[in-house]
Amino acid sequence: TTTFDDLELMPLRRHKMQLVAAPGHPVFLSSPCSLADLVKHKVALPFLHKYWRRTFATQIHLETGQKAAPESRFQQVTCDDFMLLVALAEAHQFVIGGCPEHFADSLETGKLCEVPLKQPIYWNMCAARLDMPSSSAIDACWGWLAANWRQTPLNRDITST
Repeated sequence: TTTFDDLELMPLRRHKMQLVAAPGHPVFLSSPCSLADLVKHKVALPFLHKYWRRTFATQIHLETGQKAAPESRFQQVTCDDFMLLVALAEAHQFVIGGCPEHFADSLETGKLCEVPLKQPIYWNMCAARLDMPSSSAIDACWGWLAANWRQTPLNRDITST
């Protein structure tokens, strides 16, 4: 996660981003896929922070030599409703993404298949608080999060931020 001078960030969980599509989708012709391969298809994902849009644009530039605007959108549809995303994948040939638990049922029934990636992408779920004098209640909550939610260690690579 990018650093902010006025925030204290605590990574809590690291989740692999899973991309899926309906069986027979053209994305499987170029698998394992790179990000440059994926942008040739309709992609629907949960909201991507501007950091991720810049990261994807940079990676696509490295893969293709073609510069993409840092704020370019990797996905054509932004949606946090995973039932809607599954419907888009099944009926409208979208590649969709999220955490593996979001698509477990559709994968089990064969309605969707995982899109193999050349390089895995990870989401870091983080807690943040202002880096300033705090209250005992906030400190207690922060301590509880650290004790009960934090995974350690987090492996770092360009796609794990």
